[in-house]
Amino acid sequence: MTPKPTLCLIDGSSQFYRAFFAIRPLTTSKGLHVNAIYGFTTMLLKVLKDLKPDYVSIVFDSAKKTFRHDLYSDYKANRAEMPDDLVEQIPYIKTVVEGFNILALEKEGYEADDIIGTVCQRFKKEAMNIVIISSDKDLMQLIDPHVMLYDTMRDRKIKEPEVKEKFGVTPDRVIDVLGLMGDSSDHVPGVPGIGPKTAAELIQKFGSMEAVFKHTEKLEGKKREVLEKFKDQALLSKKLVTLHCDVPLQFSLKDFKTQPLNQDALVSLFSELEFQKLLNELGLKSEGFKKKSNIERNYKTIVTQKEFEDLLKKLSSSSYFVFDTETTSLNPRKAEIVGLSFAYSVKPDTHEACYVPIGHKEGKQLEAKMVLEKLKPLLESPRIQKGGQNIKYDVLVLASHGIEVSGIGQDSMIASYLLNPSEPHNMDYLSLKYLVQKSCFKDTEILLKSEAYFNLFR
Repeated sequence: MTPKPTLCLIDGSSQFYRAFFAIRPLTTSKGLHVNAIYGFTTMLLKVLKDLKPDYVSIVFDSAKKTFRHDLYSDYKANRAEMPDDLVEQIPYIKTVVEGFNILALEKEGYEADDIIGTVCQRFKKEAMNIVIISSDKDLMQLIDPHVMLYDTMRDRKIKEPEVKEKFGVTPDRVIDVLGLMGDSSDHVPGVPGIGPKTAAELIQKFGSMEAVFKHTEKLEGKKREVLEKFKDQALLSKKLVTLHCDVPLQFSLKDFKTQPLNQDALVSLFSELEFQKLLNELGLKSEGFKKKSNIERNYKTIVTQKEFEDLLKKLSSSSYFVFDTETTSLNPRKAEIVGLSFAYSVKPDTHEACYVPIGHKEGKQLEAKMVLEKLKPLLESPRIQKGGQNIKYDVLVLASHGIEVSGIGQDSMIASYLLNPSEPHNMDYLSLKYLVQKSCFKDTEILLKSEAYFNLFR
């Protein structure tokens, strides 16, 4: 038997909100916040990979107030304003959707849930399965044998048994339970003193909210009193949580058909956002790698006296080089030097780097005392500027070996902190971030050359 096609409806607003708060702050080298964009995109890739939907759409909330605010002015009144660093990401999220060639649906005056309900209503007669990507409990009223919710963050599929477990009723009666108990997250009032358990028991006994109010004489004490007193509030609450499945939108099933990615658009977007991992996952090359680099690189290990003498000449003729120590301990006062790394440029568009082993347990290497004696004048020379990563550690290590480093000008760890304090500053992270595209160096170069930066080391 041929499997039924799958229509996937993604609650876009819910997903980017969850991504924003679930993922620690992330920014590009230019300071653009991207945590919501990244989380949303990885969710989308997971859905497309795992479900392989035949049809798909991403649905967004309207930025303006909806008809529910006309019914109840305090609807969602307890919601905080959207954080500015999330607001700036929304246009990029919608551009991601365009790059994936996915139909985006949005209608002023309606919520994403209403649009999802409308799509389900229009296509319920089609021989297909509908998967709603969301954990929103309001959407549980749509569940039937052919419609389910999928919470991708918890990898949890929600069908009728899960709805009964949560609310104690079938999906078609979720709105009655929510109407009685209210919903604090949306500021839906419900009936004071009626919680989820009592609401479920009432609906199980009488069948609907309206039936409860027809038979309040069968109830006793406080329960009867509050239900009779807050009847209108409860009926209003039910209206607020009931999805409107008749949103005036024009679409046909073919509009939802899954399409190939717009690779050029995604390469451009992900390169700008510095999503190299996602580019790799999709088998795309970033714009930074489209043009072959004409920079000549020469990296080697120094193990002979001649190679070492050549290195000393290059370092002594340089106005700037970067160095690093490999050691036996994180404590700079106890650390023994295993080797030293250097990076320098002998002429424009030529990059050289080398490693000088001096304390390895095996393998060919130079004698440590000689190497340190020869390097001492260069490391101590104020004429030659030096840079490194967490260079304070290397300076302390060398001081313990009788070398007082001077001419310190740059530290990539401090530069990283000044650019983006909330991000990691280790070398692995910085390499992935700043070596992906040459253009990424721009902000760091400006910072490293600034007088304020050099003042940190004076």
